[in-house]
Amino acid sequence: MKHAVTLLLALVACHAVGSLRLLERRCSSKSRSQRRLIGGLDSELFSTPWMAYLHRNGKFVCAGSLITYRFVLTAAHCIPYREELAVRLGEYDARTHTDCREQGCALPAQDFAIESFHPHPSYTTITHYDIALLKLKTQVVEQKNMTPICIVLDTTDTWQRYVDSIEQFSVAGWGKTETGALSHVLKAANVTQVERYSCLADYGYDATENHICAGDVVRRACEGDSGGPLVATVTNARVDFKVQLGIVSYGEGTCNGLSVFTNVRSYIPWIVDTIKNHNEQETD
Repeated sequence: MKHAVTLLLALVACHAVGSLRLLERRCSSKSRSQRRLIGGLDSELFSTPWMAYLHRNGKFVCAGSLITYRFVLTAAHCIPYREELAVRLGEYDARTHTDCREQGCALPAQDFAIESFHPHPSYTTITHYDIALLKLKTQVVEQKNMTPICIVLDTTDTWQRYVDSIEQFSVAGWGKTETGALSHVLKAANVTQVERYSCLADYGYDATENHICAGDVVRRACEGDSGGPLVATVTNARVDFKVQLGIVSYGEGTCNGLSVFTNVRSYIPWIVDTIKNHNEQETD
């Protein structure tokens, strides 16, 4: 196989950082301050450089996350209009060309055309297999407001127990706020994990081990946050990694109470195989 293939496959190698195996070793590994969407505050500039703004002709559709320098992860239900969809990275305030806050000014956001769409082959409804990959036509050049989030490649029960033990996650997005309107500015909030049984018993959600259940009456994901990442800080070898553990999938139409997230751990083999197969096709 060509030498170039080896280089491309480095994106999907099992990178060891201590005992933590990561999809993209150059993912976000700096511990940044994070303010505590509904019940959320404006996210700090540069605090979530992996956020993807999916839009049709400039109109916001869904969120997503940059997980390698060529692939974006989102929910499968977010991509019905494939021929019109584009990915914007580095976005913060959709009303401004250059975003400036007390942290400084970011480089302008960039739009990326999508080369190919990869919803999970078993996806039929929002309640199961609600996960998709988007391959960008061009590779992302890393900058302060464009960096992949970390994806842990561990699929063991031990890792799942660790995920289940996390009390709070963070979510971010441009979804509806208390006003009922989409937010122009990226919002961030912390959400509390609850037992999957609560999603099933209290709301009738079909939540299984392939889902994560989180939220409360004050802070929860809402319409427009779909496809965005559920994130936690994982410390390994004295380094803090921002790790994506879930994808915003569905919840109450009124945006009250709990939300259901696709459990990324359940789909690691599919994510790795999809990225590997489509990088190989590019170099054949």
